[in-house]
Amino acid sequence: MPEVSPPTWTTIPEMMRDIAARHAALDAVVDGEVRLDFAALHGEALRLARSLAAAGLTPGDRVAIWASNSWRWVVAASGIWQLGAVVVPLASRWKAAEVGPLISRTDARLLFVDRESVGERPLEALLAHFGEGSSGRPIAGLPSLERIVVLEGAWDDRGMGIVEWDDFRAAGEGHPIPDGSTASADAVAEVLFTSGTTGAPKGVELCQRQLLSAYWDWSGIGGLVAGDRFLVIPPYSHGFGLNGGILACWMRGVANLPIAVFEPRAALNRIARERISVISGPPTLFATLMNLESFDPNGVASLRLAFVGAAAVPTELILAMRERCQA
Repeated sequence: MPEVSPPTWTTIPEMMRDIAARHAALDAVVDGEVRLDFAALHGEALRLARSLAAAGLTPGDRVAIWASNSWRWVVAASGIWQLGAVVVPLASRWKAAEVGPLISRTDARLLFVDRESVGERPLEALLAHFGEGSSGRPIAGLPSLERIVVLEGAWDDRGMGIVEWDDFRAAGEGHPIPDGSTASADAVAEVLFTSGTTGAPKGVELCQRQLLSAYWDWSGIGGLVAGDRFLVIPPYSHGFGLNGGILACWMRGVANLPIAVFEPRAALNRIARERISVISGPPTLFATLMNLESFDPNGVASLRLAFVGAAAVPTELILAMRERCQA
């Protein structure tokens, strides 16, 4: 089937609908026991968009995600885009005191959050730092927030407007599913925050058509093709994890295999078990993998693409990768 170029898509919902039709049966997200093909992922995005609309959210509203990489993160972002709302990714390693001001500055109306993430309890930390609210305003010190959805883990609602993932999805039953027609090519799709190394983090607004064009070009130059299997190690809260991972995988019909916390031996095992063909990370990540005693070239024989960046890349490392990864 011929490829589709970015000018054919003007919005992310249009792209997702097209890819779900042309690559319906290909793996889209593989996370533990969860395996969604592109038809199923599109269905999950539509259902989540319906739940967001039932909760009163509209195109252009900001929705924050503060969680580690997982299949639910991918569905949440896809559902937000389907509605025509704006994804506000927040790094899972940021503390509550850092996250609260960013939620306020973006006027985020809803927050997706893990009950536990990288050894922390982010939701409890947010409540402790900014105070418990009430229904419709679950966090006293964050007045824009109307609803919090716990991505993974149990939570006793206590009438505060904090609900679990499954309950939130079920609450949209019977509400019309947004068809994506209200999304606009020049509307904001994401607000990414800079690191803040020389001051307070600054929100960068990225638009729908802008993202589609940029990451179609990047993924084409990089050589991603339908059926590839991408081990996504960079956090989805990072611009590359979100767009080089979630968005580019959508556009190219590539399976997205998220890693919540990087552990070298577990990563090697997953590369071998899932026949990973694409991987990305900083130079130290690849050096660490190759220096493990358990490293076996046969176990990484499925790899054909490696994106190495985020720091100076020694020529010696690339030569070593070529030599050591050839079974």
